[in-house]
Amino acid sequence: MCPSGNGLGTRLEFDPDLIVPDKKKSVMSGAVVHWGNMKQKKSSWRLRILRSLEKEFNFSLDTPWNQLPKNVTDLLMKGTRKKIKLKWYSKNSSGEFNHKFEGLLNILKRRMNETSSEYMRRYYMQFISNKACEECGGKKL
Repeated sequence: MCPSGNGLGTRLEFDPDLIVPDKKKSVMSGAVVHWGNMKQKKSSWRLRILRSLEKEFNFSLDTPWNQLPKNVTDLLMKGTRKKIKLKWYSKNSSGEFNHKFEGLLNILKRRMNETSSEYMRRYYMQFISNKACEECGGKKL
């Protein structure tokens, strides 16, 4: 029996196809359901993070998801160990610091594990599907 899939040959996992269902859209136009339409969030912290990633890794948030290079979609889904420079500002002050981007899959997993809200747990479940176990390929052995 495969211990990774608990003998079932499948596991519940966050599914990139549910997180980005319309790959013809760009990140800015709402390709990532969890982030929504970033064009409407001009001063959001998340957009600042994404703009820093865009600059650091030389890609455009306006490029349709299906036209982004695999290393960029992997970066957005899985994150990076490389620290990126984030700048912040307000009326009275500003600054910058280095930040690691953990990636969509890790963000969703962490938030699902940390929440005590049943409502939020149901929200995160919309991005989960039953996938074949990577270790046994669904063969259960």
